[in-house]
Amino acid sequence: MGLHHIRRLEYFYEEAMQALRPNGWLLLNEFVGPSQWQWTDTQLTLANALLAALPERYRIHALEQTLKTTIIRPTIDYMNAVDASESIRSAELLPLLHRHFKVVHLREYGGAILHLLLEYIIGNFDPQDAHAVELLQLLIATEQALMHTKLIGSDFAVAAAQNTRQSYRQPYLPFTNEQDRYVVRGVYALEQVDTPRPFCWTAAEAEFVLHCPAHARTLSMQVLLPPVERTLIIAVNHIPIGAVRSPVISDPEKWHWQDLRFAIPPHLPSQPSITISVEQAWSPARVLHNADPRELGIAIAQLAYQ
Repeated sequence: MGLHHIRRLEYFYEEAMQALRPNGWLLLNEFVGPSQWQWTDTQLTLANALLAALPERYRIHALEQTLKTTIIRPTIDYMNAVDASESIRSAELLPLLHRHFKVVHLREYGGAILHLLLEYIIGNFDPQDAHAVELLQLLIATEQALMHTKLIGSDFAVAAAQNTRQSYRQPYLPFTNEQDRYVVRGVYALEQVDTPRPFCWTAAEAEFVLHCPAHARTLSMQVLLPPVERTLIIAVNHIPIGAVRSPVISDPEKWHWQDLRFAIPPHLPSQPSITISVEQAWSPARVLHNADPRELGIAIAQLAYQ
């Protein structure tokens, strides 16, 4: 019941693959419904119809002590303000699980209607009241019938999956949508230079995980250093392997990409972390006087073990 709060699902599944033995099990019990509670029109129509049919004594809102009358779809702004992690990519949980693992058992147990309908009013159904129990059983049967006819899906599922594949990670960072399984933290969305060549900006500190071949001896990078004085420090598994000092660049035409190469320590594990950091972030809005307010570190167009 925790994965639906994870934005970096690719990274999580990749780490699970690394942690598990061959044929090891990943078990999850999760909300797999619409991401950020963007309920479908069908869900809302059916849930509101059932809510309207309930006697008033079963519709008393537990927190507000008023009648629950309408179920609505929350806005994305509301979800981000209340809890930006809530079901952030829940709809992608199972598709990505199938992609990374062999799903051996999957039990979908509903909730597409009851989750919406019974929120804040489930406490009104007294388990000692035969009528309340009978009504609740009727609601459950209704949802199961709707699932059986494929009118609705299931918003909750239990799955047992086996680790039968090897890592997807390569010894280089791919500047594609697949890079999510390589990036731990501190990286902005992909951009392109005029060539066009993809690259990404980092925050003041960023971390990656790449596969390190046994024969690798160096870590190569193509970077755009800050146009202000900053010290870039590169570490592998928290062992510093190099540092570069950037000068002040007053002429934008002299601001250019640089190729860097650093020797890496021997006997590294197969998937060591790579940390890059500058002692203080810089903002294009302040330094270059443009409209970009981000707090940046460096730009990367290549990162690879060789």
